[in-house]
Amino acid sequence: MKITLKIAKIILVVAVLTPGMLCSCKTNGVRPPSQDTGPELFPVRIINNTDVDVEFIDETRLIPRRSEKTVLIPEPSVYLNSGFKVYYRLELLNGMYLSVPRTENIIISPEQDTAPPINSIIIDFKESFLTIQNNSKETITLNQNSGATVYINPLAKLQPGRIWQESPYLRPGSRGLYDKLTGESSFLIETDMYKRIALNPANVKPSSLYAYSFDGASVTLLDERPLHRTGENAWVKTMADAAGRPVFLGGNAITVLAPENQTIGCHSFDSTGHEQGPPVSMGENFTLNAAIPSRENAVLLAGHAESVGDYSPVVNLYAGNGSLRSSLAPSELPEHYSAFFLTAAQKDEGSWLAAGGARDLKGAGYGAYLRMIRETGSGLVCDWELGPGGFNAKTPEDEVCHEVISSTYDKNRDRWLLAGYYENMRTGQNGAYTAEVSGQGRIQNINAAYTNIEFNKIVLDAAGAWYLAGQEYKGNDSYAVLIKYGADGKEQWRQKSQSASHSWYQDAMVDEVNRRIVLCGTLRAVTKDGSGGAPFIEALDMESGALLWREDAETWRRDNTPLSEDITKTSLALSVVRAPDYGFALILSALANGETQKPYILVRVNSQGKIYAKGEQR
Repeated sequence: MKITLKIAKIILVVAVLTPGMLCSCKTNGVRPPSQDTGPELFPVRIINNTDVDVEFIDETRLIPRRSEKTVLIPEPSVYLNSGFKVYYRLELLNGMYLSVPRTENIIISPEQDTAPPINSIIIDFKESFLTIQNNSKETITLNQNSGATVYINPLAKLQPGRIWQESPYLRPGSRGLYDKLTGESSFLIETDMYKRIALNPANVKPSSLYAYSFDGASVTLLDERPLHRTGENAWVKTMADAAGRPVFLGGNAITVLAPENQTIGCHSFDSTGHEQGPPVSMGENFTLNAAIPSRENAVLLAGHAESVGDYSPVVNLYAGNGSLRSSLAPSELPEHYSAFFLTAAQKDEGSWLAAGGARDLKGAGYGAYLRMIRETGSGLVCDWELGPGGFNAKTPEDEVCHEVISSTYDKNRDRWLLAGYYENMRTGQNGAYTAEVSGQGRIQNINAAYTNIEFNKIVLDAAGAWYLAGQEYKGNDSYAVLIKYGADGKEQWRQKSQSASHSWYQDAMVDEVNRRIVLCGTLRAVTKDGSGGAPFIEALDMESGALLWREDAETWRRDNTPLSEDITKTSLALSVVRAPDYGFALILSALANGETQKPYILVRVNSQGKIYAKGEQR
């Protein structure tokens, strides 16, 4: 008799596995001979392209992750209407796994010798689970926070021929797995000394796994991920061919555009680090600073070319196959003949703002420069543009708004929010400025009151609040700073990292679901350009600005030396994006002579910024 664990709340029962069962939590057990009743078995090759093990029909036909195997199956013609069932093995804890059926069966015709490949994980399963690692020196229990003491038993381990419920006690150094109904959001951890510590999972989602650790005084969330991602590990990829600064492209994959071999290569990776086909080459190499996905699988790239000390702004629209679909013509205004773009933002699928700097005729270097771009049947056209003259007219005589560093579109107010660098030509004092520009290209406000501050990123949340991320100088040191403004333009809070040397935020993104701002940059650098610094990622609470978690090169190296070997050579975290389903991806780089240099590292981290190797608890 085959012994399994059937999950129904926390009740553990002995059951016989059949292909129609919804799920079972199990380890290796004893199985009787095959129960197939067909008169003949036929060989069929099964290809498993997912990152979890799968069972074809039942567990006697196990196909490991990313592999293929020829198995014997009953007469296919019997199953032409209903198809054969596939089960995914979703690992929950140390070989304990959930066996969940695929929502779509596989149809195999009698003449086929290879089944359609299993390329994705398709499940409909609502239950959630949590694990707790007891790192304290006391035995603990997990209770429902309902006023009365209701102990919750961890799901039991299994021995062939025997099954039992574990006691509610979790000893020091052990890890427990708990069945967790979606909607339950309040638990208590109780110690031998009768201390009670709250465990309150936030924004609990169905079909998810939550991992926590307890150190005797507090509970720490280690990871949260969908069940169908339980087999994934964080990973690191060195972009060996990159010859310039790579940038992320938004979308459903981790897509990186990297200048390489006199072209710009577009590389797309799935959540587990497998590249989705060969890279796509997009035209000649130029300095790339921004990339935005567009309709019909197109990509808008913005940057500049340089020749004999002058800059030529570049905005190109490429088709999905890498062919150039359209290119923005140069400005017709002679004062903007030398210009560059550092940032781009999207208004809708067919219009964008490109921003950067253009030569300032007042002799003060390069001033703020904007071009509003729209795609038409004949290509890219410029609806309006603003240059240094327009910005200088809105500031006091001696203040100059230099290049725009970051931009975003506020659709609720039809305006563009900009952040850049300013200088007082009389006093030599410099800092940052913000600007608000209407959708029609009229400057509504310029605020140049940020002395000794530099902003590298401006982002907007769904409520209309906006956040400025960069660094603030104080004496010989600099601190990473994030400032939040409400939709009304009033400052709500300002948070600074407490660094002993030079630190800054380079990039930021809004995580609306978890109500946090995720940022990356450099910590504890020896010099202001980042030498000797540590790349890092952290999350701040959107409402209060409180630090939720932080991970950097030192903690990555401590947690996972093999994966972090190349990370030790980097100093800068250049950009961060959301990875598919959960967690984040980062681009890191080394530094030489004040410029970004190889190695460029693409890092996949989990939802708390951590890197875990294969086999480690998540």
